[in-house]
Amino acid sequence: MLRAVVTSLDGGQEVGCELSTELPETAGGPGAPGDTVAVRAAEALGARAAEVLLEDGADQIVDLHANKPRRD
Repeated sequence: MLRAVVTSLDGGQEVGCELSTELPETAGGPGAPGDTVAVRAAEALGARAAEVLLEDGADQIVDLHANKPRRD
């Protein structure tokens, strides 16, 4: 699950979205074919989140605040 939120520094504006996708199991070490597919799926999910945030008005928030990503 990817949860992305854009918040103004004063907390007055917030735009967020939650998206998820099924990532394939990886077999073998880094660089294995399943690993490459998982990376592509994660990149596509991030791109979709950016599209949703922009569609919902994130581009109207001038002063942004970002937190470090975390895994739930």
